[in-house]
Amino acid sequence: MSEIGANGATPTPCFFKQIDEKHIAQEVKQMLWNPKMDLIALAFANGDIHLYRMTWQKVWTLNSPQQNLNITSMAWRPDGKGETRRRILEKKI
Repeated sequence: MSEIGANGATPTPCFFKQIDEKHIAQEVKQMLWNPKMDLIALAFANGDIHLYRMTWQKVWTLNSPQQNLNITSMAWRPDGKGETRRRILEKKI
């Protein structure tokens, strides 16, 4: 028997399981999972971008060339590889 949601629809199954929780001192404006690897890019309110592994190991930090630069979008290459850091820097400057 399937459950019925408050609006009468059958809820969509969730395929994600929370495995950890991290508190971050800065406001995160955007997060983007890599489609092929265990990487997540975080764009902060001050314009910095950090790349982390699923284990929360920091891979690199890209400091904003100016204070409070507004990151409007982020994207991975379709193959999930490559020069993400350089491409983000080119877009930001």
